[in-house]
Amino acid sequence: MNDVDSVRHVNARRPMVLAAWAFAMAWLVLAGLILLSDSSGSAFNVGRAKFDQDVFHLKVITKFAQELPTPGLRDYLSATTPGYHLVLAAVKRLFGAPELALRLFAALCTAGLVGVLVWVSAKAANHHQQRSAGWWWALTPALPVLCSSYVVQSGMYLLPDNAAWLMVALVMLLSLNLARTASVDEVCRPRRLDRWIVPSALLLMALVFTRQIHIWAAAVVWVGALVACAKLDQTPPWSASSVARTIEHARALLRALTNRAVICAVLATAPAFAIVGGFVFLWGGLTPPTFRASTNPGAISGAVDATTVTGTSPATAVLVLALVGLFGLFFAGYWLASSLSQSPGTKDRNEALIATIKAGGLGGFIAGVLSAIPTTTWLSPSRKGALWEITRKFEGDSTLAGIRLPRLVVADHVNLVMWLLAVVGGVVLGICWRAADARARWVLAAGLIAFTAANCAQALSWQRYLEPMVLLWWVLMIASLRWDAPARLWRWAWVGPVLLAGLLATVTFGQFGT
Repeated sequence: MNDVDSVRHVNARRPMVLAAWAFAMAWLVLAGLILLSDSSGSAFNVGRAKFDQDVFHLKVITKFAQELPTPGLRDYLSATTPGYHLVLAAVKRLFGAPELALRLFAALCTAGLVGVLVWVSAKAANHHQQRSAGWWWALTPALPVLCSSYVVQSGMYLLPDNAAWLMVALVMLLSLNLARTASVDEVCRPRRLDRWIVPSALLLMALVFTRQIHIWAAAVVWVGALVACAKLDQTPPWSASSVARTIEHARALLRALTNRAVICAVLATAPAFAIVGGFVFLWGGLTPPTFRASTNPGAISGAVDATTVTGTSPATAVLVLALVGLFGLFFAGYWLASSLSQSPGTKDRNEALIATIKAGGLGGFIAGVLSAIPTTTWLSPSRKGALWEITRKFEGDSTLAGIRLPRLVVADHVNLVMWLLAVVGGVVLGICWRAADARARWVLAAGLIAFTAANCAQALSWQRYLEPMVLLWWVLMIASLRWDAPARLWRWAWVGPVLLAGLLATVTFGQFGT
């Protein structure tokens, strides 16, 4: 790279860095004002987040701070691995930090998450020469994450969620960069793995030491290495259908399974599995014993006997599809423009439209079949969140503005509203599969599937466990689209995520003081 190219590269990156810093600092200022207001006795608090902090996490942090340097990790009142609590316990022990100072750490983690996602969006726009549409246009996909009540709450109180989401985003970014790297031959040499796989493995260890359920992210590392070594063609011939290209790429991936780099990637994630396995052995279960005995919220107050919520929740997969579809509609300007973009010419545009309809139809059909299998009617307390509450209104005995809502349930098994939203999710995913970069889509699909499987393996189908990941996933998906459409197709794409951010912000601020 000559001096002129270096200057251009630096100048191109400067707006990305400035945008990321601006959004991160804006969040920090907002969080600081809220925390100060809360500490002065105002009504700026959120019931659920404050409850989790005071009843669970703050007690664990205080306990560990008193027990350092030998904290009791065998049993404590939190569902998560102790990484987050140990860091804050050390800060509290060494510096005598008050609660407010500790809460600023959560705000810093959230600022890092926001900064990373904004940087991803800005980098994608810069790489694909979409700067003419305005930086604000490129940054809007990250806004809904910043406005989600679950992200905001975790950024205000001592919850480990956002620290974990930050590491999830970084692991997925490293794997996406590995999958899309141009120098595939160099990546597949084990001596070059330190650039991509080793950092991913270290982050994965820190991630599962913070929240053990995120062991699913190992699949992202594996697929990233697998895609890089499979040498997938990123620009397949348009004459081949999406299904034919997918089959061709799947065969290439199967042939690459025995590549040394893939094997090294699997071995590199083994320590993360050892961490999770060690804690499961230490606790005698997936969570510490004290927490297992108090997973029924009524047991906290003594209203009922302590019980353990165990089992699986296949309906979580339907909820994930529904959230992907509902949020994805607001990003339609991006994935539709990408899917409909082809080489110039009426014939090509018509072919792109037909291929888009086929991809959406196939995705919707698969989602419709899968979403009819698990029970998606209301089950409390294992199902919580806005979407479950909305669909519950159509199960009988509910009114809106004095009008009785119809009962949309089939055989006391399938809630048609939830099923329809899941089908929309399948349609959107089918089109995104066609529109996304041929390598990145495998990593993003692996991440979404593995994340869904991990959450289906536990009994609680709560929206707060899923929404941040779905919004984060959408930022990465938008950045991974083929952005070769004419500028006019992208011009109004920013409206959708801005509307979504406004709706989420309304919900978020409506919860303050509850």
